[in-house]
Amino acid sequence: MLRTDHNTLALNDFIPAVVSEQGMWQDRIFGLPFIQAVFGLYYRTDIFKKYNVKVPQTWDELKDTAKLLNQKEPGVYGITFMGRRGVQLQCTYDNMLWSFGGSWFDSKFNPTINSKAAVDALDYFKSLIPFAPPGVLTYDWDENANAYAQGTAAMTIQWQNAAPTFENPAKSKIVGKFAFTFVPGQPQSDGSVYRTPTFGGWSFQIPKDSKNKEAAWEFIVWVTSQKVDPVLALAQPGSRFSGLLDPKEQAKHVEYKGMLESLPIAKGRPRLGAYSELADALEVALSDAMTGAKASKQALDDANTKFAFILKKWKYLK
Repeated sequence: MLRTDHNTLALNDFIPAVVSEQGMWQDRIFGLPFIQAVFGLYYRTDIFKKYNVKVPQTWDELKDTAKLLNQKEPGVYGITFMGRRGVQLQCTYDNMLWSFGGSWFDSKFNPTINSKAAVDALDYFKSLIPFAPPGVLTYDWDENANAYAQGTAAMTIQWQNAAPTFENPAKSKIVGKFAFTFVPGQPQSDGSVYRTPTFGGWSFQIPKDSKNKEAAWEFIVWVTSQKVDPVLALAQPGSRFSGLLDPKEQAKHVEYKGMLESLPIAKGRPRLGAYSELADALEVALSDAMTGAKASKQALDDANTKFAFILKKWKYLK
């Protein structure tokens, strides 16, 4: 019989969206989230102050700000991002795709990656290239983080877990000169902004054939507890409100306030066995469009065809 201490579990202290995405399936909890990562917008506080620029809230404002700041400072571009073909390009695009109203597929698994919203999101993404460093389409996580840390751009769209790189005096020229907030989004008729920051992370589950299920569960409860959660900050932040709200931790981690804004509204990638194949097809299409090898519509039409084949192969789509 499980001996879970509910005070230690403190389930209500977990960010609900994170538990739902990383610990639940069909309304049942199968595990607990561990450490998290979420996209946000980094911006240079010194440059924004110098030119009296407001932090962009919408995608159009982001583009306008990138254009305005592009090379006002010698060698400093308006924006940088992860443009190389791969999962980071895909994750960056997802921030835009979902807020534009697009999706990978519909509720019946019919592929929709070539919808008007998806094409518009990709065309928008491409429109940022002129205000980015010349090598941006070769940047993955490391290259983009290092480029921003060296002061080559006024803004970047990047995972929050890049913040330690930017705060490290041995690696960064922008220590104390940047802030992290949630990604822009699309304006709505009621004046709000619809944002869909991409997120991901790690969680603990118990294998079905485990011989020590009760012991495994008690370990999971302990290692994700409020007591242990702050220790996770030595690597990456955890999944609890209390950890991200801790004033001592917020003082040490500039990204925590932005995470608190972003995680409750964040969106995860499709949780399907076919995910890796679908992602690869999308990444090819995104790269083809970003490099100019294909128009956005043609690239996503090709991806949509591949999506249909993959979803049928996996028997999601009949």
